[in-house]
Amino acid sequence: MSIQLKIPQDISKIHKAFKRSGKKLYVVGGAVRDAILGKNPKDFDLATDAKPDEVEEIAAKFGLKTVPVGKQFGVIVVDGHEIATFRKDIGKGRRPSAVDYTDIEGDVRRRDLTINALFYDIDRGEIVDLVGGIEDLKKKKIRTVGSAKQRFDEDPLRKLRALRFQSKLGGTMDKELMYALQKDPSLKGVSSERIRDEFIKSIKTAKSTKAYMKMVDKVG
Repeated sequence: MSIQLKIPQDISKIHKAFKRSGKKLYVVGGAVRDAILGKNPKDFDLATDAKPDEVEEIAAKFGLKTVPVGKQFGVIVVDGHEIATFRKDIGKGRRPSAVDYTDIEGDVRRRDLTINALFYDIDRGEIVDLVGGIEDLKKKKIRTVGSAKQRFDEDPLRKLRALRFQSKLGGTMDKELMYALQKDPSLKGVSSERIRDEFIKSIKTAKSTKAYMKMVDKVG
């Protein structure tokens, strides 16, 4: 699917550097979701097939500033933008014990919801959708990438994220996802700060706060 995603100038500059070095650069997640919904994205998350060392080399070659904030997790900040190497997580939670590098298919499989697993290929001006995320977004259907139980076991905060996106879009929950939520609504192991931040975000972005609170009660 082709969409018009206006790429900021500083990201275009980074993209040119990657392209000249024979590497791909994608916009991923929220910005792609917003563009499909006809909104102007504010934040741009970037992903690449270049490994962290290669990202640093490309940046140095083209005079771009880097900060290795999360290099052990495959993330380098280039000119103020986080660029993550395609990866699969080893371990659980927001900070996995280690990461292993992979391709775009492997990277998609570690993501939480199909509507958040969309990549925009800057070269082609096309969306890469390997999990039916565009269709789900059009139907406002909240569905996990693969098994809902598995995704929630990896990081229980994803349960609150699913509720947030459902209330933000005013959409419906996939049956398997809803079953997994109701069967095990526990947020054990998630810090109170992360729970608080996610809850506040949900309240702020919900189409109807009342409907959101009812859904939280329904899930338990």
